[in-house]
Amino acid sequence: MSLFLKAIKTDDGRYFVTLIDKDIVGKKFEENELQLDLTSEYYKGEEKKEEEILRILQKAYSINFVGEKSVELGVSNGFIDKKMILKIKGIPTSQSLSY
Repeated sequence: MSLFLKAIKTDDGRYFVTLIDKDIVGKKFEENELQLDLTSEYYKGEEKKEEEILRILQKAYSINFVGEKSVELGVSNGFIDKKMILKIKGIPTSQSLSY
């Protein structure tokens, strides 16, 4: 599983995380009025193994999932509901928030 993870830790110890499929980083997808622009540095995290990803996701306050593998990992581990997935040009994306 080739996933990039970028985690930003806040002063209070919470994480804002982006998890994205490696093969779509740097690309841009448009469909009607929707746009998924993955070209910024924000999406260029580090490649991580699933065990490490899950450890970090457990501490996250906000998670952006982008791509088939990322969204699948989010659904299968209870971070996102299938009903909350948006597809832009066939690329699934979703967000998870914890309080």
